[in-house]
Amino acid sequence: MGVSVFEVAGARIRAHRECFDKGVQLVRLGFNPESLARVLGRGVPAVR
Repeated sequence: MGVSVFEVAGARIRAHRECFDKGVQLVRLGFNPESLARVLGRGVPAVR
């Protein structure tokens, strides 16, 4: 799942950003969810 954000000025695109959940897409491609949780969790700080 993802989203694209466009900032428009007049008739032109001034800026464009995209954000998506790569974990969801990798699971859909058949990657092991447990392995993905371990790898993707490395970049997420622990919540206390």
